[in-house]
Amino acid sequence: FPDVSAFKAKSAPPVKSYDGRIINSFSFKNITYNVHSWEEFISKLCEVLVTKYNHDTEKLLWHSLDSKFYFNESPDELRLPANIGGTNIFVETRLSPDDTVKLARSVLSVSGYADSDLSIESQKKNNR
Repeated sequence: FPDVSAFKAKSAPPVKSYDGRIINSFSFKNITYNVHSWEEFISKLCEVLVTKYNHDTEKLLWHSLDSKFYFNESPDELRLPANIGGTNIFVETRLSPDDTVKLARSVLSVSGYADSDLSIESQKKNNR
């Protein structure tokens, strides 16, 4: 019989958690943007996609993650909306740091960007 260990799924590397961390900046396509909060991070990343990379804003409105929609033209439809600069679209910001990063990576993925195009600089909350 063949060695069954060869067929076992290799465990994925541990996913980095950002919970309990403060974001300092993020880099997208080797350009660094300083931000002061996770809320500012997601809205700034979307703003950069729309203004610098001509991302179709309509795609944001139809983008869902885990069957939830996080973008809307009506801020009243979101719990804690933030406007995406240069658009009439708002993004939900009442998310944990990990969910914020998951949403950001999902938007980048459907937009054709690689995971490696985004990097995040953060620090533990109690280091301030």
